[in-house]
Amino acid sequence: MEMSVRLIRRAGRCVHKSLIFCSLFLYVVVGKTLMLLAPHTMETLLKSRFEMTGAHVPKFQYEDWGPTVFTFKFLWSVLQIMWLRLEDEAFLGKTAPNTPVVDLNGELHHIWDYLRDGWALKNNISIKKHQNIQDRLSAAKRLMEELPSCPVVVDTMQNLCSAKYAALPERLYILQEGKVIYKGNMGPWGYKPEEVRGVLEKTK
Repeated sequence: MEMSVRLIRRAGRCVHKSLIFCSLFLYVVVGKTLMLLAPHTMETLLKSRFEMTGAHVPKFQYEDWGPTVFTFKFLWSVLQIMWLRLEDEAFLGKTAPNTPVVDLNGELHHIWDYLRDGWALKNNISIKKHQNIQDRLSAAKRLMEELPSCPVVVDTMQNLCSAKYAALPERLYILQEGKVIYKGNMGPWGYKPEEVRGVLEKTK
């Protein structure tokens, strides 16, 4: 019985992946066609969409990220992210997945250990795709140069944290006493630190 359930789930996941691929492929083809036929209109639309997110990154101009949208590298990157979201197990009000992470000394921990009650762009830092845990630790140490005011850990090479929290390319969460009390929308459009601040202020 258990084997049958697993096979059904696997078949359902394959169907879901195929539907995601078809819809995203069509999205990219249509978007690429419109970029060629009406580049100025698409530039205006993309800029407007970016501004709607409330994200203000003066360092990045449209020329840095606009031409990367609707490319097949974009398609592959987003496709991997959307497929990974099928593994999402972090739901509001439910128990938070206690996935393994690695600290900057290379020691293995789990995400609950840090509970306290309390597609490549231009003009960016170039970090190659991680081939091993040392690559990830090096990238995290580069982040530490910016002096983040929180502990920094990295996912294992099995990517369980990214999968269970549907975290790629970026997503904000608040965990409290082992429960998910805030789950942000998918970045970059849904990356809103001000929402996190509001929830944290209410839970003081």
